[in-house]
Amino acid sequence: MRLPMRDGKIDMVELDKMVEYSMAHGANYFDTAYMYVEGKSENAIGEILKQYPRESFFLTDKNPAYLVNSPSDVHKLFNEQLKKCQVEYFDNYMVHNINKNTIRNYRDNDMYGELLKLKKDGLIKHLGFSFHGDPVMLKEVIHEHKWDFCQLQINYLDWEVINAKELYQIADEANVPVIVMEPLRGGGLCNLPEKAAAKLKADCPNDTQASFGLR
Repeated sequence: MRLPMRDGKIDMVELDKMVEYSMAHGANYFDTAYMYVEGKSENAIGEILKQYPRESFFLTDKNPAYLVNSPSDVHKLFNEQLKKCQVEYFDNYMVHNINKNTIRNYRDNDMYGELLKLKKDGLIKHLGFSFHGDPVMLKEVIHEHKWDFCQLQINYLDWEVINAKELYQIADEANVPVIVMEPLRGGGLCNLPEKAAAKLKADCPNDTQASFGLR
């Protein structure tokens, strides 16, 4: 979703340095999606990660529910993503962004059932969904099928702003593991207003704003 840019294009040199640094420091989990960076994220991360042994990293991708109008679309999009990422399987794969606008696409086209076929074929290791809806909808979706995980927007601001606390509790009670997205809220928690930044710095002068968000 957010990669280094230069002159309106993904800065592949900078991205290569970032991935190299991440891998060297034990951060080997990478998340991409069909629409990120105007559809160019998958190509970019695939080009960089092909330098590394496949077993050395975890790659997550997502099937864009808003583009799925038939069960066959699920497979068409999936195969395109495998090719763009230059891999033979995805460690984690999701129904992307289940919300009030996409839930009908997800249900009417049996996206779970179609993706389960791909999992049984070994093309998906773990099957889940990312979610941007309310607690009532999450309760429905999380109990509809046997999910390996769900991905929720959780950070210390959204814990209250979008009631992420309740969403997390729903997943926890359903025994569905949670992968956290937006821990730094798109970088916003690394660039706090002056008053908030000063308060944190006064208490912990040697820590960064990013470290608070990740904790």
